[in-house]
Amino acid sequence: MTTTPIRSEHRSTFEDSNPPALIPLVLRFADALHQMNLLPVKFDRKHLSAAALKAAKMSTFDAQVNWDGLEILGKSSLNQPNLTYMARASLRSEVVRQLRVALQLEAFTRENPTAANERIERPIFITGLPRTGTTLLHRLIARDPDMRAPRLWELISPIPSQESEKRQHIGEGMVRQMLQFIPKFPTIHPMAADDPEECFWLLMQCYSYIARGALPEYEAWLDTYDHRPEYARYRRYLQVMQFRQPTRRWVLKSPFHLFALDAIADAFPGAIIVFTHRSPATVIPSWASFVSTTTKALSEESDLKANGRLWADLWLKGLTRADAVRQSTKTLQFVDVFYGDIVSNPIETVKEVYEKLQQPWTNKADAQMKDWLRDNTRGKFQEHRYSLEQFGLTKEGVDKQYSDYIKRYRLGD
Repeated sequence: MTTTPIRSEHRSTFEDSNPPALIPLVLRFADALHQMNLLPVKFDRKHLSAAALKAAKMSTFDAQVNWDGLEILGKSSLNQPNLTYMARASLRSEVVRQLRVALQLEAFTRENPTAANERIERPIFITGLPRTGTTLLHRLIARDPDMRAPRLWELISPIPSQESEKRQHIGEGMVRQMLQFIPKFPTIHPMAADDPEECFWLLMQCYSYIARGALPEYEAWLDTYDHRPEYARYRRYLQVMQFRQPTRRWVLKSPFHLFALDAIADAFPGAIIVFTHRSPATVIPSWASFVSTTTKALSEESDLKANGRLWADLWLKGLTRADAVRQSTKTLQFVDVFYGDIVSNPIETVKEVYEKLQQPWTNKADAQMKDWLRDNTRGKFQEHRYSLEQFGLTKEGVDKQYSDYIKRYRLGD
C-alpha cells in the first residue's frame, strides 16, 4: 500500500466505490419524504423500547440501558445535515437490534440461571489502531481448535434461543444487504457471516457508531461514559454463547477496545491484551478510506478532509486512554505485535504470541492456520487504495501528532 498521492489513472477505493445506480434514486426519494416529516426517524426512548419489545416478542422492558446515551446518539445524528434518511434509519436499526438482544439476554438467563456460572478464563483481546493486522491475527488464532472466536452471525444474534441455522441465515442476509449498498466493502475488509468478527457488535454504547457519521454530541458524551456496565453485559453475552458448549479460550478483537481497557480489566481480570502496532501515517488514511467508503452510499456527500481530522484525533485519544490503563493496571497482561511481523511471518508471529501467553502450540493449530493462509492470500482481493493527501493529511503532520506513540514503539516507515 502507499500513502503517496494517487495519480488520476490510479483511482482510490473511495472514488471507485459507487453503489448500483438505482440505490441513489431510492435514497433521494426517501430523503424527500424524510425532510417533509413523512418518513421520520424516531430515536426517543418510547419508540426505541417499543420497537425492541416488538422485535423480541416481549411485553416488558427489563434490560438495564443507559437511555441518556442512546437519546443523545439519536439527537446527534439528527443534528448532522449531511446524514441521509438511510444513514439515520440504519443507525436506529442497529440500536433496536442491540436493545432486542439485551432483552433476549435477560430472558435467557432467567430461564437458564446456571449460565451465569460459566467461566471466562483469561480471554485474549486483540486491539490496537485499526488497519494494523488485527483481522489477520484474529482469524489465524481462530483456526486453532482450542480457541473460540465469535462468528459474525453469532455477534448479530448472540442468544441461542433460535436454531443456529436460522441465526446464520440472518447473518448471511445482513452481509448480502451490505454488499448491495457497498460493493467495494470486501476490498477493504473481507467479510462473511461465518467469519470471526469484531465484538463491537455486542457493545450498545461504543465509539463505533461515530464511523457511521460525525456525531460530536455523542462523542462528547462517550468521553464521560463509564464503560464498565457495557463490558459486564458483554461478559454475560460470552457466558450465554458458551453455555452448554465445549469450553475453549476466547479470542476477541476490536480496535474500539482501546477506549475501554479499564472496563475490560474490571470485567475480565487476567485478560490478555494483544496490542498491534503500525505507522499511524499509514493507519489513519487507511481507516479514513474505510469509513468514507462504507458510508458513501448513505450520505449526501463525504467530507474526506473532515474524516481525516476526526479520526486522527479520535484514535490518538484511544491510544492515550489505553496507555494510561497499561501503565496503571496490574490485572491485564500485554503482548505487543507489529504489523510488519504478522504480514511477513504470520505463523512464526502467532507462535511467539502463544509462547508469551503460555498457550500450547499444537500440530492441529499449525495445520489449520497454514490452510487458512493458503486459501486467503493477499492477492485474492483487490487492492485497497488511498493516500494521506486525499484526507487532508501529511506524513509530517501525523508523525508529529503521534510522536510519543511512534517513539515508544519505535515505529519507522
